[in-house]
Amino acid sequence: MQSNNYDRLFFVIVLILVFSGFFIFSSATLGIFEEGINHYLFIVSKQIIVGLIFGMIALRVMYRIHYKNWQKWSIL
Repeated sequence: MQSNNYDRLFFVIVLILVFSGFFIFSSATLGIFEEGINHYLFIVSKQIIVGLIFGMIALRVMYRIHYKNWQKWSIL
């Protein structure tokens, strides 16, 4: 049976970054609505697609780096 040990601080930081990004994106999208462009779903889907593409590329690159190298480059 696996234990559910995870880094709570890391989890909280990731949640804060995700929610911050969501509010920043929402704020920028509301600015676009002021200009009269009403294609919210187009804007959201475009951001999601671009984010997934670049996110997957970054994931593949970072996955190839051995974790010992990450430890050497770490500040903590």
